[in-house]
Amino acid sequence: LGAAPNPPPDDHTLVKLWAMPSGLVLCMDARFTDWFGKSLAEVGGRPFGSLVVEQDTVARLVDAAQGASEAELDAGKICAQGVHVLHKYADPVAMDVTLGLGGTDTQRLLVINLRRAANRGGAAAVAGP
Repeated sequence: LGAAPNPPPDDHTLVKLWAMPSGLVLCMDARFTDWFGKSLAEVGGRPFGSLVVEQDTVARLVDAAQGASEAELDAGKICAQGVHVLHKYADPVAMDVTLGLGGTDTQRLLVINLRRAANRGGAAAVAGP
C-alpha cells in the first residue's frame, strides 16, 4: 500500500466506518469512539444495522448499495436522514447516513459516512474549571 501523497483534509463533522457489502463493520475511524462511546471490539464484526434504531432503513440502504453503480455511490445517492445511532452511555444520536464506495467497483467495500443530523438539538459535554 503506502501513504497517500495528498490526503484529503480531516473533516471533524464526519465519522466513517468501513464495511463489507453486506453491512458487516470491518473498522472505524477514531472519532466513532469519541462520538458514540464504543470501541472497535464492540463494533467490529457486527452488522451496521445492529448499531442503529432504524434497522429496516439501514437494511434498505445496504441493499440499495449492493445494486448501485460506482457513480451512484460516489455521488452520495444512497443515503438516509435522521438515523439514530446507539450510544454506549447516552440516548441514540440522530445522524445522516451516506453509503459510499470504499474499494473498487469489482472489489467493493462500503464506506458508511455519518454526520450529525441537521437542525437537531443536542447537548455537548464540556469540561472546565
